[in-house]
Parts: sequence; C-alpha cells; structure tokens
Amino acid sequence: MKFLFRIIIFLTLIVGICIISCPKHDDHTEALKQEVKSYFDDEFANDTEDDDGLAFLASSLCSGISNAVLVNKLIVDNYFLFSIGRIELDGENNVVSVGILNHVFTDIPEEVEEKLETLQP
Repeated sequence: MKFLFRIIIFLTLIVGICIISCPKHDDHTEALKQEVKSYFDDEFANDTEDDDGLAFLASSLCSGISNAVLVNKLIVDNYFLFSIGRIELDGENNVVSVGILNHVFTDIPEEVEEKLETLQP
C-alpha cells in the first residue's frame, strides 16, 4: 500500500511540475525567433563572405520580416502538460515547436524553410 501511495505522489508531483512549467506563446515565439535568426545568419554568412556589413543588414532585415510573420501566424496549443506551436501556410498546419518543462524544442520543416527563402532579398 505504501508503494502505491508513493507512486501516486510521484506521478502527481511530475504532472504538477509539467503544468506549472508549460511554455507559453511568448516562449515559443522567442525560440522560433532565435531559430530563424540563426538560419538567416548562416545563409547570408555563406553567400556573402566578402561583405560582412551587407550580410548583417540582409540578415537583420529578413529576420525582422520573418519575426513579424511569426508573431502573427504562430498558433500555440496549450495541453497543460506540454504545448505545441504551429504555423498555417497555404492551408496546411506545420508543427514548428514543442514545449515541455519550460523548454521549447524547435524544428522548422522543409516547407516552412522554403517559404522563408522567398523572403530573402
């Protein structure tokens, strides 16, 4: 009986921690902003190795545009224990982030990366 009681207490504690630390919309937005910024930094650093100023300007411009799109298009579904961030592009819902235990894991699908490439000047 004590063993069952301890298991119930342990599971309740784990569920409580997950509920309290479930990432919110702002957390998903920040994680995706960082992901998009690093994506554009890498793209422009590879394309324009000779002109760092131009690469920085282009990266900043594209990051700013994509961040505005992210804030407006990102939908975060909160399931109490975890949350899922998704973006609707061309009628399709693309899961771009999963949050649990106060951490957001991002993975931008290839379809979304193709849309981001169209934003490059």
